[in-house]
Amino acid sequence: MSESTQSTIQGVNSELEFDFEVDYFGSFKGRLELPLLLKGDSGTGKSTFLKCLAGLVKWKGDLSCCGVSFRSNFYRRIRQRYIAYLPQEVLFAAETVRDDVKWFKKVLVGFDGKKFEQFMERFKTLELVDKKWSELSGGEKKRISLCLMLSLDRKIYLFDEPLTGLDEKAIDEFKKIRKELFEAGKFYVLVSHIADREFDFEKVVRIDEIIFPKANTTKIEQSC
Repeated sequence: MSESTQSTIQGVNSELEFDFEVDYFGSFKGRLELPLLLKGDSGTGKSTFLKCLAGLVKWKGDLSCCGVSFRSNFYRRIRQRYIAYLPQEVLFAAETVRDDVKWFKKVLVGFDGKKFEQFMERFKTLELVDKKWSELSGGEKKRISLCLMLSLDRKIYLFDEPLTGLDEKAIDEFKKIRKELFEAGKFYVLVSHIADREFDFEKVVRIDEIIFPKANTTKIEQSC
């Protein structure tokens, strides 16, 4: 990590600390610095870990991130204020991109329509806003999904394989944006199969360093 990057986060709590268990699955335990690049073989628990952080999988134990304690009974409220999550496969709420943007504005706290347009311009997708999702390619859907997620004002961003389906230009743009997030005091966990050398300041951790699967667990998850 460069000196300029280090100075950006001086005095800011950037720790992700956790010790929790998921029924019929196993436990996760660790104390890590964000931003984080999480790697590992397919089916070893990376996606499940992100879903736990996003409050989409029930767990028992302790979890804190950037000084905020995440308790299950307050998770929904905390998640709306602090967490944005991009799964590998996004389910869209409406038929067209524009209608989904309207849904985001109405339902999700902190969605910024102006930022969405700016991200759409950066990812070269602004002309697709009136298209039906069914008319778009996988790469186009992924770029617009990133724009929707990044337009949410959150402290922590969870990316599950965000680069899959992106071309080289879109990947370069994402690299710039993730650095801008960090410099703005935002943090993220990034799951990706890309080579470690593609990123210059994330802490790289393998999932098998933080997961303790149950003895009879052979294939933890199908989509990782």
